[in-house]
Amino acid sequence: MRNNKSFLHCTAIAAIMLVFTACSNDENFSEQTNVPETIAPVVKGHPLAISASIGGGAQTRMSSSEAANGIKLEWEVGDKLYMLTSTDNGATWADTYYTFVATALSESGASKATFICDDFAFPEGTTKVKLIYTSGTVAAKTDLDKNAQALGEQSGKIEDIAKNIYLETEALSATSEEDVKNLTTTLVHANAVMKVVIAKSDIAWGDNNYAPAEITMQLQSNVKLAGTTDNTIIIKNTSAWDENSQIVANIVVCMTGEAMGTSDRWIFSTKDGLGNSLVKATTSAKLLAGGKRYNAPVTFKTDDYFPLLNDHITALSNGFIFDETEKSLATTMQYGVTGWDFRFIAHLNFSAYNYCVAEFESTGNGYSLQFYNSDIWYGSIENLETGLTSKKVALDLNAKKTNHQKPDETGEFFDKSDIWAVTFSCTENNGEEDITNKIVIKRIYLTTTDPDVPSGDGDTEVEVPGIDDSGEEAF
Repeated sequence: MRNNKSFLHCTAIAAIMLVFTACSNDENFSEQTNVPETIAPVVKGHPLAISASIGGGAQTRMSSSEAANGIKLEWEVGDKLYMLTSTDNGATWADTYYTFVATALSESGASKATFICDDFAFPEGTTKVKLIYTSGTVAAKTDLDKNAQALGEQSGKIEDIAKNIYLETEALSATSEEDVKNLTTTLVHANAVMKVVIAKSDIAWGDNNYAPAEITMQLQSNVKLAGTTDNTIIIKNTSAWDENSQIVANIVVCMTGEAMGTSDRWIFSTKDGLGNSLVKATTSAKLLAGGKRYNAPVTFKTDDYFPLLNDHITALSNGFIFDETEKSLATTMQYGVTGWDFRFIAHLNFSAYNYCVAEFESTGNGYSLQFYNSDIWYGSIENLETGLTSKKVALDLNAKKTNHQKPDETGEFFDKSDIWAVTFSCTENNGEEDITNKIVIKRIYLTTTDPDVPSGDGDTEVEVPGIDDSGEEAF
């Protein structure tokens, strides 16, 4: 399918009307050129032509904020439609399929084309037929399945949407070739588009010029994302920040399932300019319908270095209980150490920041916030530490290390460019029965300025919206 980038708007393929016409056996097709070989031809038959139109006109165009990056989808010579047949009313589909190849574009424009199958013979006993268009390569019937799409890695560029299109009809009644000739039907989109708008806060990226090269989005749900592994899509970003300090990525998704659960969500993650991971969980996820585009704004902040999610909090020594809904944490043993462990993955580099600020709904008894840049299992346990004596505490990342064995002595300045772990520890809890002594975390973030002075670099509330249906057509 051809991408025409001169249009300022995206044109929806709202209705592709198919009008079938038969060609007589003695018609001469030898003069046609550049017709790709038919894939998996069935029994020797005769040519059959169909006409496929991209209809709708101006009223189907969707308003596009991308302006010059908008696209219009048009047929191109060599595009293929595939026909499946069924003898049990669409319960199952035969392994053999028919391939119709676009051989000529309409003189009135490439929104209409003629497709020809060189060897068409209506299978005896057929009761239903179905038509499919897929942007992917087709070498077997399994390639016509939605799950055969390659949607796990995308560029996010609007001009690449045409590389990830999947259209199909419903099961259509046809018990003879004459029925096929007289069919008029509509191909509909199976895929939706998420317009993911990544925004940055003032200093959350380590330096102003860095733009993340890779952004990962994972759907945590029983609903499946067709064409992906582990419901994960990776955006290979090549875009710089725009004048609004945003990166816009148009991502194609194909959801297969009946309904979302109340706890289903999207998890977005990326890295800042210093290589630190940021993890953002959206408030909710919803079922996205094919043929529509949805807005998905995501703002990463310094809070997102410390995701309050079960999958990211671990015990470095002894046990703990973390309630993701309440954001409460309780260590289950005295001197238990629980938090974010970076020893076996990329260490954190917080050299761009001066303070770590933690805010709580309640602080419990005997808890402290600790930063480590030495392996706490082997060697020194020198660290930075502050007791949770109020509902807002600040840890100075430019201070000298403290030493548990010699609390009256201080070591060298803390190396904030090589952080192995960020944890909470408690001197009071003695066992699982003592989990009423807990902290309830509001948020943890980094800042360059004194946290007691109002600033806009991490000490401001930013609402994270859910995934909202824009009501716009996706194509």
